[in-house]
Amino acid sequence: MKKSQTTRKEAGRMNGESSPKHICPLPAVLAAASLLVCACVATRVPDPTATLAQHKQQPVCALTFDDGPGRHTVQLLDALRSRNAHATFFVLGEQVRREPQVVRLIAAEGHEVDNHSFDHPDFRHLSREDQQREIDATQTALRSLGIEPKFFRPPYGDYDVDTVRAAARDGLVVVLWTTDGKDWKYHTVHALEANVERELKVNIGGIYLFHDVHAWTVDAMPSILDRMAAQGCRFVTLSEYLAGQPEAATARPQG
Repeated sequence: MKKSQTTRKEAGRMNGESSPKHICPLPAVLAAASLLVCACVATRVPDPTATLAQHKQQPVCALTFDDGPGRHTVQLLDALRSRNAHATFFVLGEQVRREPQVVRLIAAEGHEVDNHSFDHPDFRHLSREDQQREIDATQTALRSLGIEPKFFRPPYGDYDVDTVRAAARDGLVVVLWTTDGKDWKYHTVHALEANVERELKVNIGGIYLFHDVHAWTVDAMPSILDRMAAQGCRFVTLSEYLAGQPEAATARPQG
């Protein structure tokens, strides 16, 4: 894949500019979002932190990779396969159109493929109609490959009630993450490994956010996987992770 295919927003992330600095810490975001959604629509945004306490004895880790597939994704698949680890890939519709064979490979190897919008806009700056088009276009691209997504992750973690409604129309549940690997900030293997090591000392288990479009992330992943496995981590897909939540927290869209 040519470097020029990287979107303007993705380029910002690679320069450390895309972390949503205006957003409060993630648990607070999830709690506030759940209240907002419950008040406005007949569905909920799952709170991934709800199951963390259940996995203290045997940590369950859902690795998620956003923005691909990219030119490093096949290398990442090799690292996951060699460790019998499954993950979840939140893909962009425009990348699905460019790299359908890679998306097929992701699914064929037992990983989950979900919706991350078509070309990575900030959904809070879009109309409800444009949000719907972004989600629908990626759904169409994935369904043409025989893949039926279950979840939607808004770019930058930014969303509003219209986002949840648009996702629900396609049968999708909005899901964020519990631990940000911050590979948009740490641009070397050593720095990224050190950051993940710090996070693992604070907590092990949950939904981990990485990006398979970054070379340093894919290069660091074998070491990260081994460190997490050494701490007892069991790698699961997002669906498997969320299956452990109370049903009320993962209510499917209605209407």
